[in-house]
Amino acid sequence: MKYMLMMNVPGKAPCPISTWPKKDVEAHLEFLRQFNRKLSESGEFVGVEGLTHPDRAKLVDSRGVPASNRPQTQRERSKTTRERSRRG
Repeated sequence: MKYMLMMNVPGKAPCPISTWPKKDVEAHLEFLRQFNRKLSESGEFVGVEGLTHPDRAKLVDSRGVPASNRPQTQRERSKTTRERSRRG
């Protein structure tokens, strides 16, 4: 990977774009589309991913099971114990 461009919305409130006027949202999205198109046309690999706000994110295991809805495995418990003992 040569470059990574990220957009982040700091804070705990839901993304403020939901409060923007519709014309501003459309202008913002059009800018992003044109920017991606320009990069792609110049030969750059462009991947676009939309992630949810952290307050809506979920931690899942490799099977897709929410981590908070299952007991820890022995391996996870051992790792947590080792990390705690290293901290003092």
